Amino acid sequence: MRKKKMKQIGVLLVGFCLLLSGCSAKQTSDQTENTEEVQRYAWPLGTSSPEDTVTQLMAERFAEEVERLSDGTMKIAVYPNSVLGGDRELLESCKDGDIPFVVQNTAPQVTFMPDTAVFDLPCAFDTMEEVRSHVDDEQFLARIQKVYQKGGYELLGYADQGFRVMTTNDKVESIADFKGQKIRTMENSYHIQFWKLLSASPTPMTFSEVYIGLQQGTIDAQENPYETI
Repeated sequence: MRKKKMKQIGVLLVGFCLLLSGCSAKQTSDQTENTEEVQRYAWPLGTSSPEDTVTQLMAERFAEEVERLSDGTMKIAVYPNSVLGGDRELLESCKDGDIPFVVQNTAPQVTFMPDTAVFDLPCAFDTMEEVRSHVDDEQFLARIQKVYQKGGYELLGYADQGFRVMTTNDKVESIADFKGQKIRTMENSYHIQFWKLLSASPTPMTFSEVYIGLQQGTIDAQENPYETI
C-alpha cells in the first residue's frame, strides 16, 4: 500500500456491540470433558472483531463470569476474527443454535431485524454522554430486548464503541472532498445511503478484506469505531 498519511474525519454514527444468545432449543453442549468427576460443558462464542476491541473485552468478561457463577462447570470458548464466520454467518448460526453466543455490531442485523436500525441514526447526537443517557435507559433496553426476542435471539447486553470514524488515503477538508471516495462500509443499507448522500462511493465488505482492499486500491477509505481502526 502506498505510504500516505491516513486522514481521519469523525462522523456521527455510533458503533455498538451486542452479546446475543440464540433462542433455538437445539442442544449446544456437544463438547464435554470429565475432570475429577465434574462434568464441564464448553460452548463457543463467536465474534468477527479483532482481539484488542470492546467486543473482545465483553466476550472475555462474559466467559469469566459464566465460569465463576457455575463454579467452573461451564466454559465459554471465545473465537474472534471471524474464525467461526463473518457477521451474517454468525447471526444465522446463533439463531439456528449452532453457535449459542455471539458478540457483534448492530449494523449487519438490520436485514434480519429492521427495528435495530435505531442504532444507525446518523448525526442524532453530539456527544457520547447523550448517546449513553438514551441507550442506558431501562425502558429502551426492555423495548430493544423484545425486538431481539421477536427475531429469535436473547439480548444479554450491549456496549457502545464510540462514534464511527472515517480513515482515508485521500485528503478530506470539506464535504465536497467526499465525492467519489471508494469507502468500505458494513453490509447495512442505512450506512450505504449515508455515504451516498455525501457523494462517496460506498462498498460493502467484510472487515477481514479491508487491508487487502486498501492495498490493492479496491477502496480508498473505510469507517469503523476508533478502537477498531
